[in-house]
Parts: sequence; structure tokens; C-alpha cells
Amino acid sequence: MMENMDKERIKRIIARAKEIIKKQDGEKFSQATIDAAWTRSGGRCECIRISCGHNGRCNKQLVYENRKEGERGAWEAHHIISKALGGKDEASNCQILCLDCHKKTESYGKHD
Repeated sequence: MMENMDKERIKRIIARAKEIIKKQDGEKFSQATIDAAWTRSGGRCECIRISCGHNGRCNKQLVYENRKEGERGAWEAHHIISKALGGKDEASNCQILCLDCHKKTESYGKHD
């Protein structure tokens, strides 16, 4: 009987761990959300982080087709508030960043 209780407890722990991992997964923005954020950005990097070395908004010109990779204008959709901290997958939490600025975020490389 005790063994069955332990198995059930382990199942619950595993299920909860899977929920947490799913919540912390990388990008889950819908294409509509990304497109709305892209339109808002005007096709330019929205980064305003001082640590990225620019004064004010980065404003680098981006190329829509070069999402995630490309020689010129590569960019990524970034969670302003990470999912792990309760950030939502909506346009108000989606920031369009050039790859240079995206690579300087605290969460870069922790998802994929």
C-alpha cells in the first residue's frame, strides 16, 4: 500500500515538473502576435537596453524574412517578461529585437 502511494506521489511530481518545463519553454508567440509586434516596431529593433551600448532605442533596420538568421537585418521576437516569471504570449509582451541585441538579453540561449 505504501508503495502505491509513493508511485502516485512520484507521478504527481513528474506531472508538475512537466508543467513547469512547459511554462518555461522558449518562444510560443503566435504568428499573429509576432506580426502585430512587427507592425508596431516599424521593422526596426525595439531594444532600449543601455547594456546593449546604444543611447535610446537601437532602431536597427530589420528584414522580415530574416527572422532568426540572415546576413542583414536578422531579428527575433523576445518576451519582455519571461514566461518563467509569468509573462504572457501577447503583443504587449513581445519585443522585436535585432540579433545583436537579442544575444545580449539575460535569457538568450536558455530556451532552445
